[in-house]
This record gives sequence, structure tokens and C-alpha cells, in this order.
Amino acid sequence: MLRGLLHPGLMVRRGLKIGDLDPRDDPRYCTLVSDKSLAVGGGVLEAIFSHAKLRLHLWE
Repeated sequence: MLRGLLHPGLMVRRGLKIGDLDPRDDPRYCTLVSDKSLAVGGGVLEAIFSHAKLRLHLWE
């Protein structure tokens, strides 16, 4: 299964990684968020919440 998140018409440069191959042969995984994506998202949230100036603007 090929995983990626690109929309039609997006310009990319040669050599840019645009997806991952998922070796699991189970179509149910097509509707789930990957472990890697969850880890990246968690890291972004942690960075935002640890930055005092950004925290002030979250609930404006």
C-alpha cells in the first residue's frame, strides 16, 4: 500500500519524498493514521504547548 498526502495539482521537485510504502497487506489500514504520522503530530503539539508565546494564542 502506498501512503501519502498530496492534492491534485501540487508542484513537487524531483527527488522529493511524497509517500511511504506500507508492507502490511490489509486494506483496513487505508483508513487509519500511521504510527509515524501520530508521532510527528504528537511532537508538533508538544512543541506548541511548550512555547509560552504560542500557548497564549491557542484559544483566542
